[in-house]
Amino acid sequence: MKELLLALSVWAAAATGLPMKPPPDVVFLDRESLNGIVFEDRAAPSGMQGQAFYEDGRVFLRSDWRADDIADVSTLVHELVHWLQDGVERPATCRGDSERQAYEAQMKFLGAAGLDPYATINVSRLGLFLLTTCWERSQ
Repeated sequence: MKELLLALSVWAAAATGLPMKPPPDVVFLDRESLNGIVFEDRAAPSGMQGQAFYEDGRVFLRSDWRADDIADVSTLVHELVHWLQDGVERPATCRGDSERQAYEAQMKFLGAAGLDPYATINVSRLGLFLLTTCWERSQ
């Protein structure tokens, strides 16, 4: 896992222009525990499952995450972008800005593998737009 983390960290840094740093710790959690973190102990929206989460220098992945599943690996790429973003001064105005950069790297990673990124991670263009849009109004 250490070699994969290092390789994906280098790739994510190159893809985003964010500075490289030593890879984060990875914690594997059962789906219920991961959903509790992702959805902040609220009921998960119908049909949704938490896939991964980044917080305080650690990437949390599902306990059934697999290094031989490209969709799972792309989820790790997404979370590594959040880890790279952590502590970097950026002109982010909302969570959507951070998510946009992470999804762009994830989609680029899947596209480089010759896959349809939307189909692989089961998200529509509209869904991705909603996840990466800033909804807060400027004051």
